Parts: sequence; structure tokens; C-alpha cells
Amino acid sequence: MSEEKLTAQKEDVVSIDSAAEPAAGPRELRNAVEEAEAVMKFPMEFPITVMGLNDPGFPKEVAAITKAHFEDFDEAKDMRLTYSRTRKYVSVMVTVTAQSREQLDSVYLAYNALPTKKFVL
Repeated sequence: MSEEKLTAQKEDVVSIDSAAEPAAGPRELRNAVEEAEAVMKFPMEFPITVMGLNDPGFPKEVAAITKAHFEDFDEAKDMRLTYSRTRKYVSVMVTVTAQSREQLDSVYLAYNALPTKKFVL
């Protein structure tokens, strides 16, 4: 290895005593959220994936929550199940027509309250 490469590698090392700087401060984070919201034009089709344990009731719970938040949700047309390789987990993808950011926030909170869910995307 040349000495030039070693020098470059040494520059990438961060000592424990060095102060960590946040990637983005509160103002930058706020600006990023505002930019993302500006891109969202309602009403809009919005896919949501809820992953959880492969329990027969899990997809039914996701469908019930979705129906409670989106009147036009059609389980047969707007919901798709995908199982993990071992079938221990199931991914429930729903596509909804969101009318507002508040509506999306509300359904995400409801999905996150499910005890058998692992994560919501």
C-alpha cells in the first residue's frame, strides 16, 4: 500500500475525544419536513406497509384500522399480503387515497398501536 493511501485512511479516523456534530439541526430538519409536505398533493394514492407476526388476525386488524380511517378502502382490491421466507412474518401493504397529512398521521398512530406489528413503512 502506498503512503498516500495510508494517509488518506488515517484522515477518516475519528478520535473518541472529538465532538459529534449533528447532521442537521432543528432548522434544517424543519425545512426538510416542509419541503416533503410541499411535494405531497392531496388527495393522493399512498402505499403503507405494516409488517408483523404471521397471525391470522393481523391482516384483519390492519384492514379494520384502514377501513376506519379511509371510507373508500376496498380490502379485496387495495390490500396485498407477502410472507417472509420462513412464514414467521407477514407484510400487509395497503394503498389508500389520503385526503390530508393529518389523516395519514392518524392511521400511522393506529397501526403503531398494534401489539403484533414489528414496523410500519
